[in-house]
Amino acid sequence: MACGDIDRIITFFTEELFMKRGGDLENVNMAHRLQSFPPVRLGVEDLMWAGAQKHIVHGLGEIDISKVRAWFRDQKEKEGENLSFTAYVIKCLAKAVEDYKFMHAYRMKKDKVVIFDDVDINVIVERDHPAIEGKKMPTTYIVRAANTKSFRQINDEIRNAQKADLQKGPKANRGNIYLKLPRFIRHAIWRRILKDPFYHKKIAGTVGLTAIGMFEKGYAGFAIPITPSTLTMTLGGIYERPTVVNGKIEIREVMCVTMSVDHDVVDGGPATRFMVKFGELMRDGFGLNES
Repeated sequence: MACGDIDRIITFFTEELFMKRGGDLENVNMAHRLQSFPPVRLGVEDLMWAGAQKHIVHGLGEIDISKVRAWFRDQKEKEGENLSFTAYVIKCLAKAVEDYKFMHAYRMKKDKVVIFDDVDINVIVERDHPAIEGKKMPTTYIVRAANTKSFRQINDEIRNAQKADLQKGPKANRGNIYLKLPRFIRHAIWRRILKDPFYHKKIAGTVGLTAIGMFEKGYAGFAIPITPSTLTMTLGGIYERPTVVNGKIEIREVMCVTMSVDHDVVDGGPATRFMVKFGELMRDGFGLNES
């Protein structure tokens, strides 16, 4: 039976069940408008498909960032600096991965695992889009060798990335060509990327970092991503809650964090130790005063 025949049979039963016998559906308001589906969403769709090929497990936690948030506020008030909190997270994340390098290992074939020296962090940055006046568009940017850079260097790199022209450069050219390809070819490209750690590093980095509501203070919330990376950190809500500090109850600022790992590569014990290290680095303000 051909695909066209199956479609006609399905259409027939749909009409019979919901239209010809659906008297209660006749007066449903069908007013609507049509608009073009943004081509960039095809890339997101492919990313979700690629992530679904992995055996990803998730761990939820909270990190006390009171000290760090106070430092950022102080820098803005006294020095007039609008520093990137994302850059600080990248600094701590890169250091934690450097100490637990298996967290960004990638399987190659059946009997090999590739463990890279540099920690390349793929992060979401918001940029102005020429076709969307007055609005920001989330795009990916890879901080290469983040484990070798200071917080200030990463901060400047992120700020420059936010100002970059989305329609120029090699990445824009690749993206324009990729999005015009048929879906089966795009998926074939992703299959190759998933099988080859060296392709993955070049195209998507070694670690993923994304934020859901990171800048919306006052609400707790976690996100569970679909990701093709061995390690992805998702930053959720930031809110205040009472915490016991040195035997006393204090109001502290905490951030919700989701750690997502490929369980084919990383076990629960190493992942837990890594998460503890990452939380300690953020809590203590690691690397903030580096030049």
